[in-house]
Amino acid sequence: ERDAWGPVARRLRVAELPATGATPAERVEVSFTVLRRFLEDPLQGWAEQVLGLRSDDAEADPYAREDELFRTEPLERRNLLTDVFLEHAADPTKDLAALYEARAEQLELSGVMPTGVFKESEHRRHLATLNAWRGHLRRATLGAAQPVEVLRFGRAREHARQREVAEPVLIPLSGGVTVELRGATEPLVAHPAGSFTPSVSPPPRGVMAFLPELRSLLDHALLAARGREFSTPYQGWCAYADDAQDALHTVEYAPFTPVEARAWLAQLLEALLFETHAYLLPFQVVVGLHRSQDKGTTALEEVLSRAHPAAFGPLAGAEVAPPELEEALHILATRFRPYFGRRRGQEL
Repeated sequence: ERDAWGPVARRLRVAELPATGATPAERVEVSFTVLRRFLEDPLQGWAEQVLGLRSDDAEADPYAREDELFRTEPLERRNLLTDVFLEHAADPTKDLAALYEARAEQLELSGVMPTGVFKESEHRRHLATLNAWRGHLRRATLGAAQPVEVLRFGRAREHARQREVAEPVLIPLSGGVTVELRGATEPLVAHPAGSFTPSVSPPPRGVMAFLPELRSLLDHALLAARGREFSTPYQGWCAYADDAQDALHTVEYAPFTPVEARAWLAQLLEALLFETHAYLLPFQVVVGLHRSQDKGTTALEEVLSRAHPAAFGPLAGAEVAPPELEEALHILATRFRPYFGRRRGQEL
């Protein structure tokens, strides 16, 4: 694998492959977000965790902004709407519009949000999104009002709004390595138990509609790994910025036991830290392989050939090849076994 990575590293002008992602008797910190990205696109998640690469972020460059704001930048918009929604969901007696206006006024004064006619137009769109999410949450909980909380574990970000931070989740690996998983879950619903992901985007088409399901599966595994027992299927919802019926995507998973969850997380982490992932195998291709398993080698090879470099991530646009078919099918049968084996919902 090192021999295969060397030419790729030189072509991409990134660091040569380090000797290993961890050394024996070491405690390694891994972000829950990076672990999810590793499932979504192993090349990008691995590059971030092991190679230490980060995505270029033009939003962080003050010179990349226009002198006058005509809209709130995407990351700021998502954080604003999610924070307001979670505050309202934690206490539904608080007026949603009033919460939004108070937070938006702060951002406007700090130069993050636009003013004038641009402000009025954007506020209408934002409130429509918040109301759509609220309606989707009511559908998810069958109309029952209940708090929705985010579980944060490990090191807290300075600006995190969660009330408390739990201890990191410790996952022992081979060779005496222990991983500290840190990060945050999606917003969690208690009854029925599940993860509720609000999205500022319209409902996607095709295979991308299933991508958010990885978030709820990982949440379920993390909660089970912390010792929580589940007697009913774990739910996953993705609520899009639309109040149409099909703008709430739903999935459920047969419950993990704590032992099963920790074993799967350990398997993912060992692959992330101890193996080389200089290949293209994004989630869309994984689903395509799953759909084509009984169609023969030619059909499977055709699916692999359609893998395209990611548009985002630390190695966006990297022109690397998919893995060999045998390796891809092995990944399908191991890394993604809980996803395909436990999943119940809309047919893939």
